[in-house]
Amino acid sequence: MMWIQAELQKLNKSGGNPTFNADDGKLALAPSMPGQVIALELGEKQYRLNDGAFLALDGSAQYKMEAQSIGRAIFGGQGGFFVMTTQGRGTLLVNSFGSIKKLELRGETITIDNAHVVAWSRDLDYDIHLENGFMQSIGTGEGVVNSFRGTGEVYVQSLNLQQFAGVLQNFITSSKG
Repeated sequence: MMWIQAELQKLNKSGGNPTFNADDGKLALAPSMPGQVIALELGEKQYRLNDGAFLALDGSAQYKMEAQSIGRAIFGGQGGFFVMTTQGRGTLLVNSFGSIKKLELRGETITIDNAHVVAWSRDLDYDIHLENGFMQSIGTGEGVVNSFRGTGEVYVQSLNLQQFAGVLQNFITSSKG
């Protein structure tokens, strides 16, 4: 859980003017899965997010859904034809399954399993593809990777939710009546 102390406004249901303001309000946020929450400052730096990474925004920060290429949408397995992209100034809270590690690229290329990618700098060039070829990837369900090129940051999570669910499946019994 992450606590934020900030100016809060309660909006009325019709979306009109706030019904109250609090300069010293506190807000507790908790992601839907166990893991780490980090704050990314937006302004000169903007980010793209993988599915499930978004937790909250403040300030004048916003996000928009940007269309991806058909190849990215089909192979991505996360987000489909759109990817969340930030804009404006403020703080973005992202969450992960497990811990988050920041990788910094300085004109380099790195390839990462798509299920481990949390967020990346908007300025990075990225490509989602099958690393092991179509037949092998379809057979195993693995091999969808993101390749990032350029200068910027990539945030990765230590755990893979799909793999963890598969491990748990072995311990879940079903009753047949």
